[in-house]
Amino acid sequence: MRLFERITFTVRVRTVTDALVRIEAELAKPEVGGVLMGCWASEIGQLNQIAVLRGYADEHLRHAERERYLPATFSPLQ
Repeated sequence: MRLFERITFTVRVRTVTDALVRIEAELAKPEVGGVLMGCWASEIGQLNQIAVLRGYADEHLRHAERERYLPATFSPLQ
């Protein structure tokens, strides 16, 4: 892996377990790009957060995956 992406989800109180199940199910789908490197749920500090770390072989693969799950027609960064 040459490129990594960490996404942090903030979920409602007492829904972390349900969210982890849904995240696992979504990432198991064959059309999902990237390799799951790790997934952590907060137990101290800021609660109700889930961090997902995924790896990509190159920027093109990461960009293709972002386009798949972010269907916006514009980017605020451009």
